[in-house]
Amino acid sequence: RLTGLEVHRASSILALQFAVITSRSRERCMSQMHYLDFDIVIEPAGDGYTARVFNSPSGQASTEFRAPFSDLEIENFLLRVGRTRHAVRRIESPEMASAKVFGGQLFNGAFGGDVRGCLRSSLDEAARQGAGLRVRLHLAKAPALSDLPWEFLYNASMNRFLGLSVETPVVRYLDLPERIRPLVVKPPLRLLMMISSPSDYPRLDVEREAEKLNEALGDLEKQGLVIVERLATASLAELQRRLRSAEYHIFHFVGHGGFNAQEEDGVLVLEEPDKRGRRVSAQYLGTLLHDHRPLRLAVLNACEGARSSRNDPFSGTAQSLIQQGIPAVIAMQFEVTDDAAICFTREFYSAIAVGYPVDAALAESRKAIFAEVSEIEWGTPVLYMRTPDGRIFDVEQISAPDRAQRQVASIFAAAQAASAAGDDAGTLAKLSELLAIEPAHAQAQTLLRETNASLERAAQARRDAEARASEERAREAQAQEARDAAAKAAERQLAEQRVADARAAESRAAAAREAELRETELAKARQLEAERKPLDGTTRGLASAPRGRRRDLVLGGVAATVIMLTIGTIAKAQWDRYLQDKAKGAALQRVVGDSSAMPRNVQGDTALPAQGNKTKGSLVTPLPSAPTAATIPNDADPSAMRPATASQQRELQNVIQNVDRAIVQTFQTLDPRPLYSVFSGQALSTQLSQLNTLISNGAYAKHNLLAQRFEEISTNAKGDRAEVRYVERWNSYFFSRLNGACVNHFHDFDLPQTAFLQRSVDGWKIYATTQYAATPTLVPCD
Repeated sequence: RLTGLEVHRASSILALQFAVITSRSRERCMSQMHYLDFDIVIEPAGDGYTARVFNSPSGQASTEFRAPFSDLEIENFLLRVGRTRHAVRRIESPEMASAKVFGGQLFNGAFGGDVRGCLRSSLDEAARQGAGLRVRLHLAKAPALSDLPWEFLYNASMNRFLGLSVETPVVRYLDLPERIRPLVVKPPLRLLMMISSPSDYPRLDVEREAEKLNEALGDLEKQGLVIVERLATASLAELQRRLRSAEYHIFHFVGHGGFNAQEEDGVLVLEEPDKRGRRVSAQYLGTLLHDHRPLRLAVLNACEGARSSRNDPFSGTAQSLIQQGIPAVIAMQFEVTDDAAICFTREFYSAIAVGYPVDAALAESRKAIFAEVSEIEWGTPVLYMRTPDGRIFDVEQISAPDRAQRQVASIFAAAQAASAAGDDAGTLAKLSELLAIEPAHAQAQTLLRETNASLERAAQARRDAEARASEERAREAQAQEARDAAAKAAERQLAEQRVADARAAESRAAAAREAELRETELAKARQLEAERKPLDGTTRGLASAPRGRRRDLVLGGVAATVIMLTIGTIAKAQWDRYLQDKAKGAALQRVVGDSSAMPRNVQGDTALPAQGNKTKGSLVTPLPSAPTAATIPNDADPSAMRPATASQQRELQNVIQNVDRAIVQTFQTLDPRPLYSVFSGQALSTQLSQLNTLISNGAYAKHNLLAQRFEEISTNAKGDRAEVRYVERWNSYFFSRLNGACVNHFHDFDLPQTAFLQRSVDGWKIYATTQYAATPTLVPCD
């Protein structure tokens, strides 16, 4: 039976052999694959554009076309395919259908007429030569079309997206005078990663981004084909120092980006020393990268990295880097999901590492995204290129033993880095992986012993720390017990002292009371003694007074008492009668109305004519109206009401205003729900009846509150009932959906009214109303 280490070693060797076979297969395929160029330039021509093929295997051709989309159609398409997508596999999603329609119209416009025939002949010639056909788009003369997603070019006759095939890669080509030659590189390719997440911008999960890139390139690092290094801080100064200290072939940026429409320049958001964001122009970044000669590729995983001005073809971030001398730049024109980013990074760099042209490598990554992640997200990466044949590296091929040696060296370097960082667990994992491939690796065995010793020391240190902590907890527990015992003793002593003090105070109080009692008795005795002689003289005087005089004094007191009681009773009766007369007078004034007025509710809504009524000109003949009846609640006692406080007045005014809004909404939308939040009882029934009248007539109402004035607001003692007297002026428009009739119901004077409200758990609600009816003025609608 195999041990776990032997199984791990065998699997690692098999994986290495498979990677070598795959790499060799790719190398053989790409050594046999070459591309013919199909160069097409888009130029303005009058109100439209001209698409002209000036270089192809089948000669030259041209066609004229108009922009196939409006700005709104472009925006709708970008919103549909540019939002975050989920990897849901269906026969054909709406996004894929939209991409085919959009890409088909774009293809039919720019590749119509003779251009399409030239493309078909060029594809045949490329197939005859066993080559691919590189479609190079020259859009510098038509910057207004540069923001279109040309990657979705779709040939309906072939049922194929051009950019989704390694045989027809789509490249946005920028003509520049400086010639670019491939860089001869001996593996590994060195990749410099910058992840920017300033504190004053939406936070990025920096570790997650680094983990994604390491996950995508892990196999390439193991094979010794790629080395990934990360900048400690995402600043221009740190980038300059790193570029000065070592050679790098690829710059990979992850962070926030944007496009300054006013200055027509792309920007990337880097970090200041205080971790706040700094918007850096692509020109500044290109200045640093241009002087680093080994650098051949920049990958920008940032928003709007591919966007440019409609006036300047080099104004975008990617385009500006191309202008600064970077041979190839890949930017994202939509937001990219995690799964698509990992798949793109893995497949793209794997193809680049074995010598694929950059456009072919991008086509390989597009196919992988389409097959593994999303049927539409493959169109997110955009390639800008200025190399004639797409080759930015000439990667030297290495033998299988050399590749294995590089893999071992890469794993050991990772183990050393983990050890230097104090990650013993990570160090052990890397060393186990290395020793499974090469058990006799002396340096790895030494590092393994050191790591095990470090782990043992750490474990012993943890045990010692735990023992010290246990002893400290025991001492602390003992000290706490002593403190608790002392506290309890002090508490008992304090309680005893309080009892003693209470007893002493009680004894002193008893003695004081006894002394005070004695002093009081002595004082009374002295007072009686002093008053005895005058009292004897007064008694004798009263006894000698005539009996008739005493009787008159008693009768006079009784008469005065009766008179006062009678006056009080009469005054109370008069006050009650006054309050009742006042309430009755107010009620009578509220119920006065015009018998010719149309029925109306508290907001002035009028009932529409029945469906049988006919229109006369632009007016609708109203039905005969009935007098408005006042609805006075039986339990509303005017004498029990009192003026509301200032806060109550503000609250009840807000309630009336909410009622107005609810009525306006209900009678315009015919939705009764707002009425239930502000009415109850008879008032709710009245409103619902008027709403039903509108519905039965096939009509709706549009009310406008012109003026509002509050006269008097009072509440009862509990504050749960209220009366609000106010005056309003409205006009209303009634529209019939059945016969197109329209009536303007306008009150040309203020209407006084009173609302009776009840407070419940849901707030204040109107349960009854009184108001004056009014004769409306009916005029044609505007």
